[in-house]
Amino acid sequence: MELNEIFYKAKKHLLTQNAKSGIQIEGSPKLSCMYKDGDGRKCAVGIFFLDDERTDYVGCEWSGLGSMPVQSELIRAGVLTQQDCNLGAPYSKFDLLRNLQHIHDTHEVEYWPTAINQLQKQFGIPDEGGVS
Repeated sequence: MELNEIFYKAKKHLLTQNAKSGIQIEGSPKLSCMYKDGDGRKCAVGIFFLDDERTDYVGCEWSGLGSMPVQSELIRAGVLTQQDCNLGAPYSKFDLLRNLQHIHDTHEVEYWPTAINQLQKQFGIPDEGGVS
C-alpha cells in the first residue's frame, strides 16, 4: 500500500467515525485507546487489519506499532513490508502510521481535522486532486 493510500484511508475513517476507539477503565479519566473496541470502532491503525477470523486483536491490544503482533497484522494485510518495519525512517509508511495513531490516541476528536491537515503537509502528501 502506498503512503498516500494509507493517509487518505485513515483520514476518511477518522473523520467519518468521529470518535475514538477505546474503553473507559474504571478510575481513569482518560479513554484507553484500542485497535478495535467492543462497539466496532477502530483506531487509525486498526482499520488496516484484515478483520477476519485470523486477526489477533487481543494479541495486539496494549501493544504499540513497533510490536511484533501489530506489525504482523499490517504485513499480513499488505500495508507494510518487513523492510518498512525495520526502517522506521522519517516520512516512511511506518512513521506515517505512528503519527496517525498518535493523533487518534492523544488529540481530542474536534482537533483531528487540524492535526491531520498538518500531518499531510509535513509528509508532503498532495490533496486528493493532486495539488498540495
